[in-house]
Amino acid sequence: MSKKKEKRLRVIDDLLQSEYFTKKEIQERLVAADNDDITSSGKLRNDVSIRTIEKYISQINSGECWPEELFSHFDPEDDVIIKRNRPGLETKQTYGYEKEYKYNTQKYPGFKLFTNRLGKEIRERLITFIEMFSSIDGLNQEDEQLIQDIASIVENEGHEVNTQKEQTIKIYSNLLYSGSEFDNDVNPYIIKCREAIEKNQALRIKYKPFYDQASSMLIDDISILTAHPYKIIESNNRWFLIAYIEKANDKSVFIENDRIEKINTLGIERIHHLKILYDHPYENRKNHVNKKLDMSVGPSIPWDDIETEDVILETHEELTRYFKSKPLHETQQPLENNRFLYPKLIVTRELEQKILSYGEKIKVIESKDLQKKILKRISEMKKRYKS
Repeated sequence: MSKKKEKRLRVIDDLLQSEYFTKKEIQERLVAADNDDITSSGKLRNDVSIRTIEKYISQINSGECWPEELFSHFDPEDDVIIKRNRPGLETKQTYGYEKEYKYNTQKYPGFKLFTNRLGKEIRERLITFIEMFSSIDGLNQEDEQLIQDIASIVENEGHEVNTQKEQTIKIYSNLLYSGSEFDNDVNPYIIKCREAIEKNQALRIKYKPFYDQASSMLIDDISILTAHPYKIIESNNRWFLIAYIEKANDKSVFIENDRIEKINTLGIERIHHLKILYDHPYENRKNHVNKKLDMSVGPSIPWDDIETEDVILETHEELTRYFKSKPLHETQQPLENNRFLYPKLIVTRELEQKILSYGEKIKVIESKDLQKKILKRISEMKKRYKS
């Protein structure tokens, strides 16, 4: 196959993956994409005939120009490409430039002529993903290099990717990778934690708690933990590891606060050092953790004494429309009178904060326990403003 024909087939292959195109529109794209067609005057010279395009379409349908690996997934038939009359045309206009062509993605899902390419749908999603991810503040050098590497793959197919901060997508976020007094980057720990979770392996962790939960005093000592990781959670721009703590060093705050042989939520930014214990027996409680996370808003779950409650919220009419379009939790069920039910929900600190964030436009109807917690926090807020 000549380079010129291959280039044209690549253009056609890209076009027909997601939308309908007429032969005239395909002709225009081929001419615009072919640099050899640019004359010294800067004008495009059209040497792609409609007959040539019809030939290319026929060759794709018959499998004549398919690479060998395509035959193991698809059978060439007359309807690899489907054609239709452009909507709104009269019967006498059904021949010629106004007939449209597109891959039959229902019968041939994922079909693309050049299997070593990303494909239009994947590429468009990648471009959006790259712009979204690169707009987050706090990426380290390795993350930025990874984004550039992915962008290069897309750009090698002839498409521009904007990875600058002022691109078309902006995420309003604080530093996603929060540091600590160690001035460390959580990204390497996230990678190691993920590997341990995937392979069911325990971890040796040097960990500095933010404070002693019993006394609310700062703790200087670093705990040495043997932990069994289950889930990595991002909440409020910070990363957490849900893990079962098997043991800790003698003077650890985890022993003082009776957190040994229990599930804990660890701030990954508090990790000072981490090592995978490849030969250590693994305590697998993933199903329990995943089930409870599905029943909560946020990761601050009281893992030792988990109780679920039916939560009913009443919202202002303006907020009701917002809740319908963006549910507070996936279990949300609409009720009458601008109310929403969340059956068997675990009440967490994040749930309370979320409710308080809507101010006077929301009211807790059930549970009574959650209602008391919200009222207590409102009362404390009043006292603070009076003082």
